[in-house]
This record gives sequence, C-alpha cells and structure tokens, in this order.
Amino acid sequence: MSERPAGPAPPGRASLGASLTAAWDEPDDALPPPDWGRPRGPRRLATVWVFALFTLALVAGNVWLSDRLTSEAFLAWATVFTAISLQALPFLVFGVALSAALTAFVPASFYRRIVPANPYAAVPTAGAAGMVLPGCECASVPVAGGLIKRGVAPAAGLTFLLAAP
Repeated sequence: MSERPAGPAPPGRASLGASLTAAWDEPDDALPPPDWGRPRGPRRLATVWVFALFTLALVAGNVWLSDRLTSEAFLAWATVFTAISLQALPFLVFGVALSAALTAFVPASFYRRIVPANPYAAVPTAGAAGMVLPGCECASVPVAGGLIKRGVAPAAGLTFLLAAP
C-alpha cells in the first residue's frame, strides 16, 4: 500500500475536487432571500379560511348536484379529467421537489460556472439537460423557472423547458 502525504496537493497540480469547489467559499447571493417564508399576519389566516370555504362549497355542490349530473358525457369528462390529473400529479410533485432541491442545495455560483454566460452557447447545454429530465412539462416548468430565477439566461431556461420529453 502506497503512502500519500496528508495535506493539500502539491503546488501547480490542483485536485479535481479543489477545482470544482474553488468558488464555493465565496459569499453567495443571500440564501434564502429575505422575502421567503410564510406570510405573517391576517393574510395567512384569510387564506386558510378561503380554502376551508372553497372545500365546503365543493362538498355542498357534490351533495346537491350528484344526482343531477349523471349524463354519459359528463361522466366521461369526469373520468378523463380525473385520470389526467392523477397521472400528472407525481410528475408535478417531482418537478417542484427537484426545483426546491436545486434552489436550496446548489449555489448560484455553480450555475455561473457550469452554464456558459453567452446565451447562444447556453442553449445547447440547456437542451441537453432538458432531455435528461425524466418527466413531462409538469416537472420541467418548476425547474426552468427556478433556473431562470437563479441567473440562467431566459433563452436557456426556455430551451430546457422545450427539450423535456
């Protein structure tokens, strides 16, 4: 077994890890931004009450209209609507979770180093990244929005969005 000296790499020969993390110690944009978080005060309580009243109205409408809405066309529409919603929900949750993870764990300086600053060069990179994303536009819309908010060129964000399967 060969023994390696402990300590940094010899001068003139930086390790791959050191080159990738060189700018991570620099102060990044304020994370999280000061406007993040739950709203304080009466607006938050009002949102809860509006949601509760909306849910109560849906339940009352279901009880009142369930016997009247029995035509074949409505039942077919309701079945298709439910099927599409349930099929899209996992991809939407995946996209939102991926976007949140990218926002929380990947510093903005990483995007500045990986994605070219020139929008013409960033578009093919974003297109290749969009093709790798497993899912549909349900997953790519939140991710593309997060990328644009983190400083990626809007043209690259749109290309990422359109390149997703």
